[in-house]
Amino acid sequence: MRQRLVLLALMLGWLSHQPVRAQTAAWQTYIDFAVGYAFEYPDTAQLRVEDDAVYVTLNEAPPYQGYALVVLDNAANLALDQFLSTRPVGDRFKPTSVNGLAAAVNDAATTYWLTLDGAVIRLDLVAGNAGSIEPTPETQAAFDHALRSFRMLPRIPQLRPAPTATPAPSNLQPTMADQFQSPFNLPSTTQYESQWDIITSDTRYGIRNLALPGTPRKCFNVTWPRLLHSGMDLYRADNVDATGLTVYAVADGQVAFYDPAYASYPGRVVILSHLLMDGRTIYSMYAHLGAVTVAQGQPVTRGQPIGTILYQPGDSHLHFEMRWFLDGHNLYPANTSCNSGPSFYYGRGYTYLIHPDNFPASNGYVNPDAFIQAHGGAPLTPIGLPDPYTPTLWLQTTISAPRSVATDTLTYTVNLPLLLRAEPRLEPACVEGQNLLTNNGFEGGPGSAPWVQVRNSASELIGSGRPYFGAYSLFLGGRNTADEEALQAFVVPYYTDGLTVTFKRFMTTQELEAVVYDHFEVVIENSVGNEISPQLQLTNLSPAKGIWVTEQAAFTGAAAWQNRRVRLSVKGMTDGSLPTNLYVDEMSVQTRCEP
Repeated sequence: MRQRLVLLALMLGWLSHQPVRAQTAAWQTYIDFAVGYAFEYPDTAQLRVEDDAVYVTLNEAPPYQGYALVVLDNAANLALDQFLSTRPVGDRFKPTSVNGLAAAVNDAATTYWLTLDGAVIRLDLVAGNAGSIEPTPETQAAFDHALRSFRMLPRIPQLRPAPTATPAPSNLQPTMADQFQSPFNLPSTTQYESQWDIITSDTRYGIRNLALPGTPRKCFNVTWPRLLHSGMDLYRADNVDATGLTVYAVADGQVAFYDPAYASYPGRVVILSHLLMDGRTIYSMYAHLGAVTVAQGQPVTRGQPIGTILYQPGDSHLHFEMRWFLDGHNLYPANTSCNSGPSFYYGRGYTYLIHPDNFPASNGYVNPDAFIQAHGGAPLTPIGLPDPYTPTLWLQTTISAPRSVATDTLTYTVNLPLLLRAEPRLEPACVEGQNLLTNNGFEGGPGSAPWVQVRNSASELIGSGRPYFGAYSLFLGGRNTADEEALQAFVVPYYTDGLTVTFKRFMTTQELEAVVYDHFEVVIENSVGNEISPQLQLTNLSPAKGIWVTEQAAFTGAAAWQNRRVRLSVKGMTDGSLPTNLYVDEMSVQTRCEP
């Protein structure tokens, strides 16, 4: 239609009376008479027009570089500052002018908003990959040239086809999605490694990836290894780099979110909505895309290509989520720094402490692998689903015995429902009082097995600083912004009714106020890092400083975990000043057998 309008204008002789700058062999001019603007682009670039957006790509392979122009409706002709105040632009801006047009620009000078009659034009520099948005000099020069060449033209109304005699149906309904499939057309997998029976690198749904870098702290004020993955990272199963691999819509639906001007997630993000047979709407989210072949609001069918995977050196993959919400601006009410700009929709890809199933509420995320298999699709990964998440087994209990400091033993008791064992008797069977941990005195020294350390500093957590017995102990805290953890995996024997966690601890603190600033916790997790017991918590306010005391937590109701691998986690986190020291030694997890 726009090309026909250009030809029409040429036939009318309109262009011969306009002050259009001369065009060299190196530049082409794009003209939109319906909106009323023109700008120039390199003749070697790829230009793509989709609805009210124009994309100029300067190279043919990732990492992609270029710029994008999007037409935003401003039928009320609001002043630009008022118009921008009504939109989540996700960045600060300041007024300016471009070729005599009222405009605004962000601090980085990578996004301009320009006013036209009844519209606002957003012009964005699009560049970079793997978290970088640094453009090449050629990209910056092309973007600057497009900005200098941008000009307003008289508008010519679009020609519309004559109405037909057949009326449009009045009962159109969105296509319902009843079949789902993998977003890949090749088998996919996730990273999966273990050390001392503890998963250290796993990118499935709802798990902690201990292999992630420990610094810097993120929006929940904890480091990456503490967070639970809200999606799945899908790689190629044949160990071939996934860069450029086509990504497909998992079901019939519609493009619910795509911002072509934002590409530093890293990469672009597409979110599709799918209307289910029961009337609910579920969303599929595709992140770390290089090129995208769909547009905002476009209907899609199952198996339709929607884009390709971005090049990320050594880590090219698709971050794939399924969830019951689109706009996520209320996901992090206590961590508002997580809510900037496009993260209203993207999210952070991780939750903290609360499992993704229940984040932010019961209608949060959903396991993509399980959902797709339940709706006719094949498994997304050959290694299967992670350890099932069972939030009702231990986490909904309460501590029933008060804490006492009358002796040197501080005791917690948790009463959980009794589950009967199956017959016949199975081995290995519970032995009353058996310690399920090895090296409970940390006597292997720094990095000693089977303890696995997760830390945000170069210092070892196991050392000879202050042992209760022997030569070594576990040391947490002792410095500002510490965020660290020691883990050990063990198997719960058959016929185990409860577990008792016991250890010696020595605490000192420099904190002077009666406020919790530094805290430590001991908790039992399943094999992928979901907490399955209440936390035994210590803080800078805990009693009995400067002496060795015994801590003890008794848990019942362990029958659901018989013959399954779980792990003990000892965590410590301090604030930015006046640290607290915690030494731990003689750590044990003892069995209490069924009657």
